[in-house]
Amino acid sequence: MAERIRLTSAQQAIVDRPDAVILVSGPPACGKTTALAARALAAWEKGRAPVVICSHQSSCAAFGRALTSLGSDDPRLRASVATLAEHAARWLRSGYVLSLCAPETIAGGPGAGPEVVRAAARGLLDMTWPLFARPDLDLDLPHFGRPESFVEEAAHLFSLLQRARVSPAEFEEGCAAGLAAFYGQGVERAEVLIADPHVQKRASARGRAALRVPAQTLVAQRTAEVGLASILVQLYREYRAAAARASIRAPEDLIDALIGWLTADTASRDMVRGSIGEIIVDDAEDAEPALGALLRTLREGGNVPLVLAGNRASRVDGLEGRRSALDGHEGAARMELPPLRAPAPVTVQRLASELDEVGWIAGRIAALLREGAAPETIAVLTRSDDAAVVYAMALRECGVPVVRPSAVLERDEEIADAIALCAVVDDPTDQEHLLRVLSSPLVGLCDAHVWALCRDPAESMQLALEVGVPAKSASAPREADVLARNMATGAADSTLPESTRERVTAFRERLAGWRVACEGLTPAARFIYIVAAAGFGDRWDQSQPYERERLHGDCRRVSRAIELAAQSGVQDFSEIARLLEAKILPLERATPVAGAIVADTIVAHKGGHFDHVFVAGVAHERFPRIYTSHAMAFSRTYGLIVRENVAPGAAHTAKFAWYYAKFGAKGMYLDEERRALGYALSRATKSACATGYGSPPHWARDHDLLATIAPPAGTGCS
Repeated sequence: MAERIRLTSAQQAIVDRPDAVILVSGPPACGKTTALAARALAAWEKGRAPVVICSHQSSCAAFGRALTSLGSDDPRLRASVATLAEHAARWLRSGYVLSLCAPETIAGGPGAGPEVVRAAARGLLDMTWPLFARPDLDLDLPHFGRPESFVEEAAHLFSLLQRARVSPAEFEEGCAAGLAAFYGQGVERAEVLIADPHVQKRASARGRAALRVPAQTLVAQRTAEVGLASILVQLYREYRAAAARASIRAPEDLIDALIGWLTADTASRDMVRGSIGEIIVDDAEDAEPALGALLRTLREGGNVPLVLAGNRASRVDGLEGRRSALDGHEGAARMELPPLRAPAPVTVQRLASELDEVGWIAGRIAALLREGAAPETIAVLTRSDDAAVVYAMALRECGVPVVRPSAVLERDEEIADAIALCAVVDDPTDQEHLLRVLSSPLVGLCDAHVWALCRDPAESMQLALEVGVPAKSASAPREADVLARNMATGAADSTLPESTRERVTAFRERLAGWRVACEGLTPAARFIYIVAAAGFGDRWDQSQPYERERLHGDCRRVSRAIELAAQSGVQDFSEIARLLEAKILPLERATPVAGAIVADTIVAHKGGHFDHVFVAGVAHERFPRIYTSHAMAFSRTYGLIVRENVAPGAAHTAKFAWYYAKFGAKGMYLDEERRALGYALSRATKSACATGYGSPPHWARDHDLLATIAPPAGTGCS
């Protein structure tokens, strides 16, 4: 097996090590994932089913590539590789009767949590909660005048609470204890804390303004915090109850539900543990915060081997709430992997503007392609999805063969048109999606012709009175609205020009045929059929080969999301369209395609390697990103921490300014951004280049990440 795997001696030692707990470390690109994949394969071949927990979807993909390089293509082994939330959903579904989890539960996308908060907030929005009858509750509260903003901020707070496994009771107790910890009995303690010269020195200009407040302002802020905490505690309880009933749940909710179930039900814990031969954790430096609790629960009273691999210098997602799982393993065997190769030479290029930067990168990529580099071996990495989209589209305008980032769709408008058409095929009276289809290239109506179809044709005819027509019952089915009725009957066709009338008639006939063909098909099968029958696939086939491959890959990504929707009980395409648009349904990341440059985020390719890497947009307010603290946070010591001030004075509350200055949040943020830059450059095997433009203002000199890069001797630096 050693010859087939072709491991180094250090990697083979990790495969063979018999210890109960093994911690594997080493610098980026030292082969940790390959060693773990070899160990998983060895366990599988010995009949010990491994469970492989990866930090991100990109880490799962990297683990899968490592299995391929080791000669494994067993789908059952590959099915054991997943994120913690995906494992949680699978285990909860397998024991749904005992776990009180819906059997159709799936892990949703980033919009899943806010969706549940909206459902939980009905009593808040219509003011029917009993606590609103309290005479001491002042509703002049942060975000309270902007309900949608309040829901979004509450959803983010609850995500943090769930990831830290803070129960509603603990949240309520922490909010109460935090008042005394910061304010004191009145506000006497707060006055002392905000006057600390060390804190004021570390605070920003806006923070210092927030710290210079009189006692009466502190009293008002304390009162607002008490009222907001009361509402958030109630909303958090409602949220937890609504989440337990939801079929599409936020990943952190599933993880918390899994740990709660296994902790309370030892028989279920033993059942799950009995199905696990070995637990392998990759990229443990960016783990979910609850991973440690789950590992302790699964290994309690048992002897399940555990292997964790990670490197603190590779931690790039701490600002999203991830934490290292490498601590707290007393007596673990520690193994260090040496680098497999020397680091790629690093260059730094600072340009005058973003346009100059894009032009320089495009020129360098063109030179690499002329020298024989394959496009897919070149990556342009950024810190955020938004920036990745910007650079992808700008490079495409320069003639670079590049596809859009993996988190988005290559042609999102066309996919939205196809989904809308599926909704109309399901229900021709769905006017919202019918309007989109008629305006799309599929039918191609202009606004004036759509407006003509939206009008009652009788308006242009002689006035007539309906005599002797029986009145409709109030319980009778609702008639299709004017647009849908005109499309179904052709009553308004005469108001259209002849060429437009022909297009509408042809579409009506095709729609009737599609409805017949889609009868009995699953939602995913209907989507695949419509994509082909309506000509989307034919248009994609006329694109460049690399773009064609990506477009058909996007179609498969969406069809898998539709399958998940059906699994969760959603069959209606109108609802599926909403779930996709709001990112409530999870959409897996696209895989790189041959012939195309990769333009994506650093996180999207954790564990991946390229011959040539450009880390783009290393510039003030792009990388590092603009530092924006959470609008609402929670500390077990200081309770609720709210940024927005509703009292007179500064925009921020004194507690918020004190807390973030006291604990150096800005410094930790910049450290994380520097680590991310270093990790991105380590993804290169032949050459790495950090590019940016301009210089930060004098007050943000420590934001200049380009200045922190020290290229090895002999490399260029501009």
